Amino acid sequence: MATTYYGSIDRSRAGNSPSMSCLAGVGGTTTKQPVKLSGTAARTVIACTATDDKVFGIAESTVIEGVDVKIYLSGAIVETDQTLTEGAQVGVDATGVVEDWAANTYVGDVVKAVASASHVKIRIQY
Repeated sequence: MATTYYGSIDRSRAGNSPSMSCLAGVGGTTTKQPVKLSGTAARTVIACTATDDKVFGIAESTVIEGVDVKIYLSGAIVETDQTLTEGAQVGVDATGVVEDWAANTYVGDVVKAVASASHVKIRIQY
């Protein structure tokens, strides 16, 4: 049985964390920010900026446009910069950060609530 632990986004899960490398599109990416597929270039992601964006994953690091970035996918556990409610579902707000879910796009579930560092298991549904 694999050991699961909570940690920073670069140690999101012991063993094989569901992730892939993509190119950062226009505007680059920010650490711990939900991203979506650009829709114009293969294997390219851009930051989510609306509550109804179809989240593809969570960016591991801040990079500029055209640079490879690791994206955590459905099944990974990541640390956010938010204070969230343990056991709650989370979504994306209009500024592209995760928040307690209301009517926006569902991203995952809070597995550990910590002030300004809650841990979310990504459960993207599409």
